[in-house]
Amino acid sequence: MSVVEKTILLFREQGKTGERFADTIERIGFENVEAQLLTDDILSRKQEILDAELHLVGGATC
Repeated sequence: MSVVEKTILLFREQGKTGERFADTIERIGFENVEAQLLTDDILSRKQEILDAELHLVGGATC
């Protein structure tokens, strides 16, 4: 479950509005994503990521 939580936090923080997760991985690099998911650094920043004002405009257009 922690990998799922880290993945969601990573996507919230580093994904662009309207971007699919696979596109985020391609843009920032699989090795980068893998390295972030194998550590707990992103969990230590969980509240900061959740409180950040991200993705306030846009979203799915279909």
